[in-house]
Amino acid sequence: MEYVSPKIVIDNWIMNAPEIVDVQRNKSLDLETMKKLGMSEESYLGRIIAGFNKITLCNGYINLLCGRGNNSIVDFNSLNEKGLPELFPGALIIAYDTEGNLFALNAGASDAAMGNVLYLANNSFAWEDLEMRYASFLNWIFGVNLAYLEKNCWKSRGSSTRILDVKDIIKGKAAAYKMFLKKVNVDV
Repeated sequence: MEYVSPKIVIDNWIMNAPEIVDVQRNKSLDLETMKKLGMSEESYLGRIIAGFNKITLCNGYINLLCGRGNNSIVDFNSLNEKGLPELFPGALIIAYDTEGNLFALNAGASDAAMGNVLYLANNSFAWEDLEMRYASFLNWIFGVNLAYLEKNCWKSRGSSTRILDVKDIIKGKAAAYKMFLKKVNVDV
C-alpha cells in the first residue's frame, strides 16, 4: 500500500464531503500549536492543527478544533504548559456540535485505549468509546450528512435549535463534570 500524506487525504475528504464544509486555511503552518501538542504535520491531527483555523461540517453543525482562531484546540481545551487538557481532564476535545455534544481523544478520561475517540453527549457525564482513532473519526465525520446524524441519533430529530454560544455551555458542563468526578471519587 502506497503512503498518502494526511494533507492530500484531508483535502480529498473536504472536496468530496456530502454537505457543505466551511474551511479557513492558515496562511502559514501553526508550528507553535503543533509543538505544544507534540504533533507532526504528517499526522492527521497535526495536519488539521497546522493547516486550518476553521473547519465546520454538515452545514455548520459540527466544528473541528484546529490550530489558531476561534476554534483553537489549545484555547478550547485550556491546555497547561505540558500540553495536557484542563477543561476536561484526560480528554482532548477535538470537535463539538451545535447542540453541545463533544468528541475527544482519550488521554486518561476513560478506560478506552489511549488515543481512541470518545463521545460525550450533552446530557451525560459518561464518555463513550467510539472505538476509532482520529484518522478514522475524520474519515467518518467528513462522510456523513445531517440526515445520517438524525437517523442514527447523533443529532436531535428535526432540531434546528442551535446553542448561540456553545463554548460557554461546554465550559459550564466542564465545571459540572469536574464536580461530578469529585463526588464519584468521594463516594468510592
